[in-house]
Amino acid sequence: MVSTETNPSPPPADNAPKFDIELEDVYKTLGQLKVLQGVSFQVRHGETFVMMGLSGTGKSVTLRHIVGLMQPDQGCVKVFGEDLSQLDEKTLKQIRLKIGYLFQSGALINWMTIRENIALPLYEHRPQLKEKEVQERVMEKLRLVNMTQAAEKYPSEISGGMKKRAALARSIILDPEIILYDEPTSGLDPIMGATIDDLVNDTRDALGVSQIVVTHDIGSAYRIADRIGLLFEGEIIALGTPDDIRNHSDPIVKQFVNGESEGPITEILEEKKRAAQNGAPKA
Repeated sequence: MVSTETNPSPPPADNAPKFDIELEDVYKTLGQLKVLQGVSFQVRHGETFVMMGLSGTGKSVTLRHIVGLMQPDQGCVKVFGEDLSQLDEKTLKQIRLKIGYLFQSGALINWMTIRENIALPLYEHRPQLKEKEVQERVMEKLRLVNMTQAAEKYPSEISGGMKKRAALARSIILDPEIILYDEPTSGLDPIMGATIDDLVNDTRDALGVSQIVVTHDIGSAYRIADRIGLLFEGEIIALGTPDDIRNHSDPIVKQFVNGESEGPITEILEEKKRAAQNGAPKA
C-alpha cells in the first residue's frame, strides 16, 4: 500500500489533462517474475518525479511502459491523457516523438561526431528541415548543455559526464514535452553527478518539460525531485516530497534512504533467497 504523507496536486489547466503521465494499478509479469504488482502514480506537467528502488525492482520496466514498448498485463498507462494500449501505431509514434529518453549508457553512436549524433533524430523525424536549420537546432541544444566545444569530437574522445550531456542534448533535439532519465548520474564522480543534477533542473526550467528520473542516488534524488516514489516488491510503497521521504517512518523506507546494511529489506531478500534455494515457487 502506498504511504503518502504529502502529494500535492494543483488543478489542471483548461483543456489539458490533469497529468502528463498516469499509471493506474499496473501489473507486469516477465516469465515467472512478477515485476510490477499494482504500480500507480501520476506526473503533472513541469514536475520532476524521481523513481527509486533496488536493482531489478522494475524501474526500467516502468519506463518502457511509458513509451509504449511494453503493455501492462493489467491496469492502464496514460500519456497526455491517452491510454497507450488503445492507440494505433501511428498515434503511438506521435506520442513517442514527444518523449525524450536518456539511456543509462548514453547510447551515443561511436562512429559519429557529437554534432552528428544530436542531429540524427532531426534527419529521421524532421526531413523537411533544411541543413542550415538542422545545424542551428543542434548548436542550440549543445549550448543548453554547455557542449559546443565538443561538437566535432567523437564519443571516445570525451569524458563520461560529457557523454551524458551530449546524450541529453540528443534526447531534447525534437523539443519533447516529457523526458525520461535512466540512471543519469550512474558511473560519475560526485562532482560530475552534481553537475548532471543541475543540468536536469536547468532542462526542466528552460523547456518546461515533465521528467521522470530513475536513480539509485538518494542525494541526487533529494536535489532534483519535486516528488519521489520508492518502488519495492513491485509496488510504490512511499510517495512524497524529498522531505517526506527523508523523514518517513516506514522501516523499509528508512533503511533504503539511509543505506543501512541491516533491516527489513535485508530480511525480506534473505527470506526470498532461502525460499528459492529450497525450491519454493517465486512470489
